[in-house]
Amino acid sequence: MHTGNLRIEAPDITTVELPNLEWIGGDLVITGNDSLTSLAGLDALSCICESPAVTENPLLPDLTGLDSLTSVYYLYIDSNPSMTSVDGLEALVDVTDVVLWGNDSIQNVDGLSGLTEVDGDLNIMYADSLTDHGGLAGLASTGGDLEVFNCHALTSLSGLEGVVVVGGDLRIVENQMLVNIDGIETVETVLGSLEINSCYSLTALDGLDGITTVGGDLRIGSDMNLTSLAGLNGVTEVGGDLSIGANYDLPSIDGLTGVTSVLGRLSVSYNQVLTSAIGLSNITTVGGDLSLLQNDLFTNFEDLAGITSVGGRLEV
Repeated sequence: MHTGNLRIEAPDITTVELPNLEWIGGDLVITGNDSLTSLAGLDALSCICESPAVTENPLLPDLTGLDSLTSVYYLYIDSNPSMTSVDGLEALVDVTDVVLWGNDSIQNVDGLSGLTEVDGDLNIMYADSLTDHGGLAGLASTGGDLEVFNCHALTSLSGLEGVVVVGGDLRIVENQMLVNIDGIETVETVLGSLEINSCYSLTALDGLDGITTVGGDLRIGSDMNLTSLAGLNGVTEVGGDLSIGANYDLPSIDGLTGVTSVLGRLSVSYNQVLTSAIGLSNITTVGGDLSLLQNDLFTNFEDLAGITSVGGRLEV
């Protein structure tokens, strides 16, 4: 047992030998170990009351050695360039936040297969070799944000099929090879914002079909090859701003016909081939500004005739 924080930072060590350590009352920080290739000497460790952080260990291939770990607060795995998986975390069932950041060689997250819920945020960012989320098949909900950001090998969101509730924001941003968002069809509720942004290969939003509630903003922007919003048909109310912008191949926004009210700002701008506001015809109330800017092929505004109240400015 160790009641405080434990920091392991020694450039010359190749292994960690603490075979009797079962419990850490504070943080475990493993960082800057240039020769470390294994965590096998931590195989008795079952609980870290605060945060394990494994960062900047250039030769560490995975997390084997943490196989007994069942409970942590904030799991932070950052900038381990040789790490190909998070194997070793299969026993982990109790966690508040998970951040995988800048581990360019990680190909899968199978080591997180024990998770059924994440109480806080799940952030997977800058993982250029990640091809799917298969290891998260048992995950049903996040209490905070679910974010997939800058994972350039991903072509779909396969592996997230079990997620029903996102308690914070759902953000799918800057995944350049993402051609569809299949894998999140079961998501029904996003209590925060929903953002699909800068996914340049994405052509459709069919994987969002199950979502009925967006508690915050709904933002679809800079998806250069997007041609349809049909996957948003189930959304009826947007609790924040609704923004559709800079989707240069988007000819129609008729996938928004289910939306009847926008509590924040409504902005449809810089969509170069968009010809009308079809899709907004059922909206009656806009709580903030209504902005229709730089949609060069717009020919009429008849589909906005149902709007009876705008709480802010009207910009055309």
